[in-house]
Amino acid sequence: MWGLRQSRGFAFLFLSSFSLQANPLFKRTLDFPSLSESCSSFCLLLPMRDGHESEVVFFTPSCVDPPWPCILVRSPYKLESNFLEEVLPLTKEGYGVVFQRTRRSWCGLLSLFTSSQKITEDTFDICAWLVASPYCNGSIGMWGLSASAIIQSLVGGQEIPGLKSLYMVSTTCRFIRDVLFSGDVVRKDIVRNRIGLLLQSFMGLCSFQEESPFFRMVEPKRYVTPQQRPTLYCTGWYDFFSKGTIDTFLEHHQANPSKSILIIGPWSHIPMTDSPFFFQNENNLPFDCSPKKWFDHHLKGEKWTEDISSLYYVLHPQEGHWKKMQTWPIPSQNTTLSLSQEPETWLIVEHDPSQPVPATKDWTLQNHAASIGQEVCQHPFVQKHLLNFEPQSETIITGTPRLQLSFIKTEQTSFIVRLCHISSQGEWRPLSQGAKKLEAKKLKYVFDCSPTSFLLKPGERLGLLFSSSSDPSLQHSEVPTSVTLNLEKSQIILPIEQSP
Repeated sequence: MWGLRQSRGFAFLFLSSFSLQANPLFKRTLDFPSLSESCSSFCLLLPMRDGHESEVVFFTPSCVDPPWPCILVRSPYKLESNFLEEVLPLTKEGYGVVFQRTRRSWCGLLSLFTSSQKITEDTFDICAWLVASPYCNGSIGMWGLSASAIIQSLVGGQEIPGLKSLYMVSTTCRFIRDVLFSGDVVRKDIVRNRIGLLLQSFMGLCSFQEESPFFRMVEPKRYVTPQQRPTLYCTGWYDFFSKGTIDTFLEHHQANPSKSILIIGPWSHIPMTDSPFFFQNENNLPFDCSPKKWFDHHLKGEKWTEDISSLYYVLHPQEGHWKKMQTWPIPSQNTTLSLSQEPETWLIVEHDPSQPVPATKDWTLQNHAASIGQEVCQHPFVQKHLLNFEPQSETIITGTPRLQLSFIKTEQTSFIVRLCHISSQGEWRPLSQGAKKLEAKKLKYVFDCSPTSFLLKPGERLGLLFSSSSDPSLQHSEVPTSVTLNLEKSQIILPIEQSP
Protein backbone atom coordinates (compact mmCIF):
# COMPACT_ATOMS: atom_id res chain seq x y z
CA MET A 1 0.00 0.00 0.00
CA TRP A 2 2.80 2.37 0.85
CA GLY A 3 5.12 1.69 -2.06
CA LEU A 4 8.40 3.46 -2.74
CA ARG A 5 9.37 5.44 -5.78
CA GLN A 6 12.99 6.35 -6.25
CA SER A 7 13.43 10.09 -6.72
CA ARG A 8 15.17 11.31 -9.83
CA GLY A 9 17.73 14.02 -10.45
CA PHE A 10 21.00 15.10 -8.93
CA ALA A 11 19.51 15.93 -5.53
CA PHE A 12 18.68 12.28 -4.96
CA LEU A 13 21.74 10.53 -6.34
CA PHE A 14 22.47 9.37 -2.80
CA LEU A 15 19.79 6.65 -2.77
CA SER A 16 22.38 4.01 -2.03
CA SER A 17 24.21 3.93 1.30
CA PHE A 18 26.69 6.73 1.83
CA SER A 19 28.84 8.24 4.52
CA LEU A 20 27.57 11.25 6.48
CA GLN A 21 30.63 13.14 5.31
CA ALA A 22 29.58 12.75 1.69
CA ASN A 23 26.61 15.10 1.87
CA PRO A 24 26.54 18.79 2.89
CA LEU A 25 23.10 18.32 4.49
CA PHE A 26 24.89 16.84 7.46
CA LYS A 27 27.20 19.75 8.23
CA ARG A 28 26.17 19.76 11.90
CA THR A 29 27.32 16.17 12.32
CA LEU A 30 30.77 16.82 10.89
CA ASP A 31 31.89 17.91 14.35
CA PHE A 32 31.25 14.33 15.43
CA PRO A 33 33.29 12.26 12.92
CA SER A 34 32.69 9.03 14.84
CA LEU A 35 29.07 9.13 13.66
CA SER A 36 30.12 8.59 10.05
CA GLU A 37 31.69 5.30 11.09
CA SER A 38 28.59 4.01 12.87
CA CYS A 39 25.93 4.40 10.19
CA SER A 40 25.18 4.88 6.53
CA SER A 41 22.04 6.38 5.05
CA PHE A 42 19.75 6.53 2.06
CA CYS A 43 17.00 8.86 0.88
CA LEU A 44 13.65 8.01 -0.66
CA LEU A 45 10.32 9.56 -1.58
CA LEU A 46 7.38 8.07 0.29
CA PRO A 47 3.87 8.67 -1.13
CA MET A 48 1.24 9.72 1.40
CA ARG A 49 -2.43 8.74 1.13
CA ASP A 50 -3.32 11.94 -0.74
CA GLY A 51 -0.55 11.49 -3.31
CA HIS A 52 1.90 13.92 -1.71
CA GLU A 53 5.47 12.59 -1.84
CA SER A 54 7.41 12.98 1.39
CA GLU A 55 11.21 12.90 1.44
CA VAL A 56 12.60 10.54 4.07
CA VAL A 57 16.24 10.10 5.10
CA PHE A 58 17.00 6.76 6.76
CA PHE A 59 20.17 6.37 8.86
CA THR A 60 20.98 2.69 9.21
CA PRO A 61 23.22 0.96 11.78
CA SER A 62 26.34 -0.70 10.47
CA CYS A 63 26.77 -2.94 13.52
CA VAL A 64 23.52 -4.93 13.32
CA ASP A 65 21.56 -6.44 10.44
CA PRO A 66 17.90 -5.40 9.96
CA PRO A 67 15.20 -5.33 11.10
CA TRP A 68 15.83 -2.69 13.78
CA PRO A 69 13.76 -0.71 16.27
CA CYS A 70 13.44 2.72 14.67
CA ILE A 71 13.42 6.31 15.94
CA LEU A 72 11.37 8.78 13.87
CA VAL A 73 12.17 12.52 13.84
CA ARG A 74 9.53 14.68 12.11
CA SER A 75 10.25 18.39 11.81
CA PRO A 76 9.34 21.49 9.75
CA TYR A 77 13.01 22.50 9.81
CA LYS A 78 15.82 21.53 7.50
CA LEU A 79 17.86 18.49 8.34
CA GLU A 80 20.92 20.40 9.50
CA SER A 81 18.82 22.42 11.98
CA ASN A 82 17.55 19.49 14.01
CA PHE A 83 20.39 18.63 16.37
CA LEU A 84 20.44 15.11 14.98
CA GLU A 85 23.79 14.58 16.66
CA GLU A 86 21.71 14.06 19.80
CA VAL A 87 19.94 11.01 18.38
CA LEU A 88 22.21 9.68 15.61
CA PRO A 89 24.51 7.95 18.14
CA LEU A 90 21.61 5.52 18.63
CA THR A 91 22.65 3.92 15.34
CA LYS A 92 25.68 2.59 17.26
CA GLU A 93 23.20 0.84 19.56
CA GLY A 94 21.31 -0.91 16.76
CA TYR A 95 18.56 1.65 16.11
CA GLY A 96 17.48 2.92 12.72
CA VAL A 97 16.95 6.71 12.72
CA VAL A 98 14.45 8.18 10.27
CA PHE A 99 14.22 11.90 9.49
CA GLN A 100 11.24 13.36 7.65
CA ARG A 101 10.59 17.04 7.02
CA THR A 102 6.93 17.98 7.33
CA ARG A 103 5.05 19.57 4.48
CA ARG A 104 6.12 23.09 3.71
CA SER A 105 3.55 25.82 4.25
CA TRP A 106 3.59 29.59 3.72
CA CYS A 107 2.37 30.07 7.28
CA GLY A 108 5.26 28.02 8.67
CA LEU A 109 4.91 26.56 12.15
CA LEU A 110 1.29 27.67 12.47
CA SER A 111 0.45 24.79 10.12
CA LEU A 112 1.17 22.46 13.06
CA PHE A 113 -2.28 23.40 14.33
CA THR A 114 -4.22 24.53 11.30
CA SER A 115 -3.44 21.14 9.70
CA SER A 116 -3.01 18.92 12.76
CA GLN A 117 -5.12 16.19 11.13
CA LYS A 118 -2.69 16.11 8.21
CA ILE A 119 0.22 15.86 10.67
CA THR A 120 -1.45 12.80 12.21
CA GLU A 121 -2.26 11.21 8.86
CA ASP A 122 1.29 11.64 7.55
CA THR A 123 2.74 10.20 10.77
CA PHE A 124 0.39 7.22 10.42
CA ASP A 125 1.46 6.65 6.80
CA ILE A 126 5.19 6.88 7.56
CA CYS A 127 4.94 4.52 10.54
CA ALA A 128 2.74 2.10 8.59
CA TRP A 129 5.39 1.95 5.87
CA LEU A 130 8.13 1.43 8.46
CA VAL A 131 6.29 -1.44 10.13
CA ALA A 132 5.75 -3.14 6.76
CA SER A 133 9.31 -2.54 5.55
CA PRO A 134 12.24 -4.96 5.98
CA TYR A 135 14.09 -2.27 7.97
CA CYS A 136 11.89 -2.06 11.08
CA ASN A 137 11.07 -4.76 13.62
CA GLY A 138 7.70 -3.17 14.40
CA SER A 139 8.84 -1.00 17.33
CA ILE A 140 8.97 2.77 16.72
CA GLY A 141 9.84 5.67 19.00
CA MET A 142 9.70 9.39 18.25
CA TRP A 143 12.28 11.93 19.36
CA GLY A 144 12.43 15.67 18.89
CA LEU A 145 12.76 19.13 20.35
CA SER A 146 10.66 22.27 19.99
CA ALA A 147 8.57 21.96 16.79
CA SER A 148 9.43 18.24 16.52
CA ALA A 149 8.24 17.76 20.10
CA ILE A 150 5.02 19.65 19.34
CA ILE A 151 4.35 17.18 16.52
CA GLN A 152 4.73 14.35 19.03
CA SER A 153 2.20 16.09 21.30
CA LEU A 154 -0.30 16.02 18.44
CA VAL A 155 0.12 12.33 17.55
CA GLY A 156 1.15 10.66 20.82
CA GLY A 157 -2.40 9.72 21.80
CA GLN A 158 -3.59 8.73 18.32
CA GLU A 159 -3.72 5.34 16.61
CA ILE A 160 -0.28 5.16 14.96
CA PRO A 161 1.10 1.77 13.78
CA GLY A 162 4.12 0.56 15.74
CA LEU A 163 4.50 3.76 17.80
CA LYS A 164 5.42 2.76 21.35
CA SER A 165 7.25 5.63 23.03
CA LEU A 166 7.96 9.38 22.79
CA TYR A 167 10.83 11.62 23.88
CA MET A 168 9.94 15.33 23.87
CA VAL A 169 12.29 18.23 24.58
CA SER A 170 10.56 21.63 24.98
CA THR A 171 7.01 21.06 23.79
CA THR A 172 3.69 22.83 24.03
CA CYS A 173 0.25 22.44 22.53
CA ARG A 174 -0.55 26.05 23.41
CA PHE A 175 1.37 27.21 20.38
CA ILE A 176 -0.25 30.63 20.04
CA ARG A 177 0.24 31.54 23.69
CA ASP A 178 3.79 30.29 24.10
CA VAL A 179 5.30 31.25 20.74
CA LEU A 180 3.59 34.50 19.80
CA PHE A 181 3.14 36.02 23.25
CA SER A 182 4.82 36.59 26.57
CA GLY A 183 1.85 36.96 28.89
CA ASP A 184 -0.45 38.91 26.59
CA VAL A 185 2.34 41.01 25.03
CA VAL A 186 3.08 40.22 21.39
CA ARG A 187 6.60 39.10 20.52
CA LYS A 188 7.68 41.54 17.83
CA ASP A 189 10.43 39.22 16.57
CA ILE A 190 7.66 36.79 15.55
CA VAL A 191 5.31 39.44 14.18
CA ARG A 192 7.96 40.50 11.67
CA ASN A 193 7.99 37.12 9.93
CA ARG A 194 5.37 35.23 7.94
CA ILE A 195 3.60 33.92 11.02
CA GLY A 196 3.18 37.55 12.01
CA LEU A 197 1.28 38.31 8.83
CA LEU A 198 -1.22 35.62 9.70
CA LEU A 199 -1.28 36.79 13.31
CA GLN A 200 -2.14 40.33 12.29
CA SER A 201 -5.00 39.01 10.16
CA PHE A 202 -6.36 37.11 13.15
CA MET A 203 -5.98 40.08 15.49
CA GLY A 204 -9.23 41.67 14.41
CA LEU A 205 -11.14 38.38 14.36
CA CYS A 206 -10.11 36.39 17.42
CA SER A 207 -9.61 36.89 21.12
CA PHE A 208 -6.21 35.79 22.37
CA GLN A 209 -7.37 35.34 25.95
CA GLU A 210 -6.87 31.77 27.16
CA GLU A 211 -10.59 31.28 27.76
CA SER A 212 -11.43 32.14 24.13
CA PRO A 213 -12.50 29.48 21.58
CA PHE A 214 -9.36 30.20 19.58
CA PHE A 215 -7.12 29.25 22.50
CA ARG A 216 -9.25 26.25 23.42
CA MET A 217 -8.76 24.98 19.88
CA VAL A 218 -5.10 24.27 20.65
CA GLU A 219 -5.42 22.99 24.21
CA PRO A 220 -3.44 19.80 24.99
CA LYS A 221 -6.59 17.95 26.07
CA ARG A 222 -7.68 17.96 22.44
CA TYR A 223 -4.82 15.60 21.61
CA VAL A 224 -3.96 13.76 24.85
CA THR A 225 -5.95 10.52 25.19
CA PRO A 226 -5.84 7.43 27.45
CA GLN A 227 -3.86 5.75 24.64
CA GLN A 228 -0.97 8.18 25.19
CA ARG A 229 2.37 6.43 24.76
CA PRO A 230 5.03 6.40 27.48
CA THR A 231 6.65 9.82 27.20
CA LEU A 232 9.67 11.58 28.65
CA TYR A 233 9.09 15.34 28.79
CA CYS A 234 12.03 17.70 29.24
CA THR A 235 12.15 21.46 29.68
CA GLY A 236 14.24 24.09 31.46
CA TRP A 237 13.36 26.79 33.96
CA TYR A 238 14.53 29.35 31.38
CA ASP A 239 12.57 27.82 28.50
CA PHE A 240 9.66 29.92 27.19
CA PHE A 241 7.94 26.56 26.62
CA SER A 242 8.36 25.54 30.28
CA LYS A 243 4.72 26.11 31.21
CA GLY A 244 3.53 24.45 28.00
CA THR A 245 5.68 21.39 28.66
CA ILE A 246 4.46 21.15 32.27
CA ASP A 247 0.82 21.55 31.21
CA THR A 248 1.14 18.86 28.54
CA PHE A 249 2.79 16.52 31.05
CA LEU A 250 -0.07 17.11 33.50
CA GLU A 251 -2.68 16.30 30.85
CA HIS A 252 -0.79 13.13 29.95
CA HIS A 253 -0.28 12.18 33.59
CA GLN A 254 -3.99 12.55 34.22
CA ALA A 255 -4.92 10.43 31.19
CA ASN A 256 -2.27 7.75 31.80
CA PRO A 257 -0.47 8.38 35.11
CA SER A 258 2.06 5.54 35.03
CA LYS A 259 3.66 6.33 31.70
CA SER A 260 5.05 9.86 31.81
CA ILE A 261 8.15 11.47 33.30
CA LEU A 262 8.92 15.20 33.51
CA ILE A 263 12.45 16.58 33.87
CA ILE A 264 13.01 20.31 34.49
CA GLY A 265 16.66 21.29 34.41
CA PRO A 266 19.03 24.28 34.26
CA TRP A 267 18.35 24.96 30.58
CA SER A 268 16.82 27.48 28.21
CA HIS A 269 14.67 26.57 25.18
CA ILE A 270 17.21 24.37 23.44
CA PRO A 271 19.14 22.45 26.10
CA MET A 272 21.77 21.38 23.58
CA THR A 273 22.97 24.98 23.28
CA ASP A 274 23.76 24.84 26.98
CA SER A 275 25.46 21.46 26.93
CA PRO A 276 25.92 19.26 23.83
CA PHE A 277 24.73 15.71 24.44
CA PHE A 278 22.96 17.25 27.40
CA PHE A 279 21.66 14.09 29.04
CA GLN A 280 25.11 12.99 30.05
CA ASN A 281 26.83 12.88 33.41
CA GLU A 282 28.03 16.50 33.35
CA ASN A 283 24.56 17.61 34.43
CA ASN A 284 24.55 15.26 37.46
CA LEU A 285 21.19 13.84 36.48
CA PRO A 286 19.49 11.66 39.10
CA PHE A 287 19.21 8.71 36.71
CA ASP A 288 20.20 7.83 33.17
CA CYS A 289 17.45 9.50 31.13
CA SER A 290 19.33 9.53 27.83
CA PRO A 291 17.41 8.65 24.64
CA LYS A 292 19.30 5.34 24.58
CA LYS A 293 18.17 4.38 28.09
CA TRP A 294 14.59 5.50 27.45
CA PHE A 295 14.21 3.65 24.17
CA ASP A 296 16.12 0.58 25.38
CA HIS A 297 13.43 0.22 28.03
CA HIS A 298 10.38 0.93 25.87
CA LEU A 299 11.47 -0.49 22.51
CA LYS A 300 13.85 -3.29 23.54
CA GLY A 301 12.22 -4.28 26.82
CA GLU A 302 15.26 -3.71 29.03
CA LYS A 303 14.49 -3.22 32.73
CA TRP A 304 15.12 -0.04 34.71
CA THR A 305 17.84 -0.44 37.30
CA GLU A 306 16.74 2.69 39.19
CA ASP A 307 13.60 3.50 41.15
CA ILE A 308 12.00 5.88 38.66
CA SER A 309 9.75 8.72 39.81
CA SER A 310 7.35 10.89 37.78
CA LEU A 311 9.09 14.25 38.18
CA TYR A 312 12.67 15.43 38.53
CA TYR A 313 13.75 19.03 38.83
CA VAL A 314 16.89 20.94 39.66
CA LEU A 315 17.07 23.88 42.06
CA HIS A 316 18.48 27.27 41.14
CA PRO A 317 20.99 28.66 41.58
CA GLN A 318 22.14 25.39 43.21
CA GLU A 319 22.96 23.63 39.93
CA GLY A 320 23.29 19.88 40.21
CA HIS A 321 21.00 19.57 43.25
CA TRP A 322 18.22 17.40 41.83
CA LYS A 323 15.00 16.49 43.61
CA LYS A 324 12.35 13.95 42.68
CA MET A 325 8.62 14.14 43.35
CA GLN A 326 5.45 12.41 42.23
CA THR A 327 3.26 15.43 41.50
CA TRP A 328 3.17 18.97 40.16
CA PRO A 329 2.66 21.52 41.53
CA ILE A 330 5.14 20.71 44.27
CA PRO A 331 3.45 20.70 47.70
CA SER A 332 3.94 24.25 48.92
CA GLN A 333 2.63 26.94 51.21
CA ASN A 334 1.72 30.17 49.47
CA THR A 335 3.30 33.12 51.25
CA THR A 336 1.87 36.55 50.45
CA LEU A 337 4.13 39.58 50.77
CA SER A 338 3.13 43.21 50.39
CA LEU A 339 5.58 45.08 48.18
CA SER A 340 5.75 47.79 50.84
CA GLN A 341 4.63 48.23 54.44
CA GLU A 342 4.92 51.99 54.20
CA PRO A 343 1.73 53.94 53.37
CA GLU A 344 1.53 55.82 50.07
CA THR A 345 4.68 54.23 48.65
CA TRP A 346 4.71 54.73 44.90
CA LEU A 347 7.06 53.73 42.11
CA ILE A 348 7.10 55.56 38.77
CA VAL A 349 8.15 53.44 35.77
CA GLU A 350 8.90 55.48 32.66
CA HIS A 351 9.56 54.42 29.10
CA ASP A 352 11.29 56.21 26.24
CA PRO A 353 11.44 54.30 22.93
CA SER A 354 14.59 56.20 22.00
CA GLN A 355 16.41 54.72 25.02
CA PRO A 356 15.47 51.02 25.22
CA VAL A 357 16.93 48.82 27.90
CA PRO A 358 20.08 47.09 26.55
CA ALA A 359 19.47 43.67 25.06
CA THR A 360 21.58 41.24 27.04
CA LYS A 361 21.37 37.47 27.28
CA ASP A 362 21.25 37.71 31.05
CA TRP A 363 18.17 39.92 30.83
CA THR A 364 16.31 37.65 28.44
CA LEU A 365 16.84 34.59 30.65
CA GLN A 366 19.06 32.77 28.18
CA ASN A 367 22.08 32.55 30.48
CA HIS A 368 21.15 31.26 33.91
CA ALA A 369 24.69 31.42 35.30
CA ALA A 370 25.48 35.11 34.83
CA SER A 371 24.23 38.05 36.86
CA ILE A 372 22.32 40.94 35.31
CA GLY A 373 24.72 43.65 34.18
CA GLN A 374 24.86 47.13 35.65
CA GLU A 375 23.88 48.59 32.28
CA VAL A 376 20.48 47.02 32.91
CA CYS A 377 20.13 47.42 36.67
CA GLN A 378 21.12 51.09 36.53
CA HIS A 379 19.24 51.98 33.36
CA PRO A 380 17.06 55.09 33.91
CA PHE A 381 13.94 53.24 32.75
CA VAL A 382 14.41 50.17 34.95
CA GLN A 383 13.13 50.35 38.53
CA LYS A 384 14.51 48.04 41.23
CA HIS A 385 12.62 47.04 44.35
CA LEU A 386 13.75 44.82 47.24
CA LEU A 387 11.22 42.46 48.77
CA ASN A 388 10.87 42.43 52.54
CA PHE A 389 11.67 38.73 52.76
CA GLU A 390 14.75 37.60 54.70
CA PRO A 391 14.35 33.98 55.86
CA GLN A 392 16.61 32.85 58.69
CA SER A 393 17.01 29.35 57.27
CA GLU A 394 17.33 27.85 53.80
CA THR A 395 14.06 28.30 51.91
CA ILE A 396 13.07 26.61 48.65
CA ILE A 397 10.60 28.33 46.34
CA THR A 398 9.23 26.13 43.55
CA GLY A 399 6.24 26.84 41.35
CA THR A 400 4.63 29.85 39.70
CA PRO A 401 5.06 33.18 41.52
CA ARG A 402 2.06 35.48 41.19
CA LEU A 403 2.06 39.27 41.34
CA GLN A 404 -1.07 41.30 42.06
CA LEU A 405 -0.19 44.84 41.07
CA SER A 406 -2.21 47.96 41.79
CA PHE A 407 -1.50 51.16 39.86
CA ILE A 408 -2.36 54.77 40.57
CA LYS A 409 -1.85 55.84 36.96
CA THR A 410 -1.56 53.76 33.78
CA GLU A 411 -1.16 54.30 30.06
CA GLN A 412 -1.35 51.97 27.11
CA THR A 413 2.04 50.27 27.27
CA SER A 414 3.79 46.98 27.96
CA PHE A 415 4.85 46.21 31.53
CA ILE A 416 7.48 43.59 32.33
CA VAL A 417 8.37 42.21 35.75
CA ARG A 418 11.42 40.12 36.64
CA LEU A 419 11.75 38.25 39.94
CA CYS A 420 15.46 38.09 40.80
CA HIS A 421 17.71 36.33 43.27
CA ILE A 422 20.15 38.70 44.99
CA SER A 423 23.32 37.08 46.27
CA SER A 424 25.05 38.08 49.49
CA GLN A 425 27.51 39.97 47.22
CA GLY A 426 24.65 41.99 45.72
CA GLU A 427 24.50 40.27 42.31
CA TRP A 428 21.05 40.11 40.68
CA ARG A 429 20.13 36.94 38.75
CA PRO A 430 16.80 36.48 36.93
CA LEU A 431 14.52 33.69 38.15
CA SER A 432 11.05 34.30 36.74
CA GLN A 433 9.27 36.77 34.49
CA GLY A 434 5.83 38.10 33.63
CA ALA A 435 4.48 40.56 31.07
CA LYS A 436 1.18 42.37 30.55
CA LYS A 437 -0.35 45.00 28.31
CA LEU A 438 -1.49 47.90 30.46
CA GLU A 439 -4.52 49.94 29.48
CA ALA A 440 -5.36 53.50 30.36
CA LYS A 441 -7.62 53.75 33.43
CA LYS A 442 -7.40 50.03 34.29
CA LEU A 443 -5.49 49.94 37.58
CA LYS A 444 -5.36 46.30 38.78
CA TYR A 445 -3.50 43.42 37.10
CA VAL A 446 -2.45 39.86 37.91
CA PHE A 447 0.89 38.56 36.61
CA ASP A 448 1.33 34.78 36.60
CA CYS A 449 5.08 34.55 36.19
CA SER A 450 7.05 31.73 34.60
CA PRO A 451 7.68 28.56 36.65
CA THR A 452 10.86 28.55 38.70
CA SER A 453 12.71 26.74 41.47
CA PHE A 454 15.48 28.16 43.61
CA LEU A 455 17.12 27.95 47.00
CA LEU A 456 17.30 31.11 49.11
CA LYS A 457 19.98 31.05 51.82
CA PRO A 458 20.25 33.30 54.88
CA GLY A 459 21.76 36.61 53.83
CA GLU A 460 20.33 36.41 50.32
CA ARG A 461 17.40 38.50 49.11
CA LEU A 462 14.71 38.66 46.46
CA GLY A 463 14.09 41.68 44.27
CA LEU A 464 11.85 42.86 41.45
CA LEU A 465 12.81 44.72 38.28
CA PHE A 466 10.08 46.74 36.55
CA SER A 467 10.26 48.13 33.03
CA SER A 468 8.22 48.80 29.89
CA SER A 469 10.96 47.90 27.40
CA SER A 470 13.28 45.44 29.12
CA ASP A 471 12.70 42.52 26.77
CA PRO A 472 13.86 43.35 23.22
CA SER A 473 11.73 40.57 21.75
CA LEU A 474 8.45 42.13 22.99
CA GLN A 475 6.43 44.95 21.51
CA HIS A 476 6.58 48.18 23.46
CA SER A 477 5.02 51.58 23.05
CA GLU A 478 6.38 53.74 20.26
CA VAL A 479 5.78 56.87 22.32
CA PRO A 480 7.07 57.78 25.81
CA THR A 481 4.91 56.48 28.66
CA SER A 482 4.81 56.74 32.43
CA VAL A 483 2.91 54.55 34.90
CA THR A 484 2.73 54.80 38.69
CA LEU A 485 2.72 51.60 40.76
CA ASN A 486 1.17 51.60 44.23
CA LEU A 487 3.59 49.38 46.18
CA GLU A 488 1.52 49.48 49.37
CA LYS A 489 -1.48 47.86 47.65
CA SER A 490 0.54 45.45 45.50
CA GLN A 491 1.69 42.01 46.58
CA ILE A 492 3.55 38.91 45.50
CA ILE A 493 2.58 35.31 46.28
CA LEU A 494 5.54 32.93 46.61
CA PRO A 495 5.09 29.12 46.57
CA ILE A 496 7.41 27.98 49.39
CA GLU A 497 8.06 24.25 49.45
CA GLN A 498 6.80 22.39 52.48
CA SER A 499 9.23 20.21 54.37
CA PRO A 500 8.71 16.48 53.71
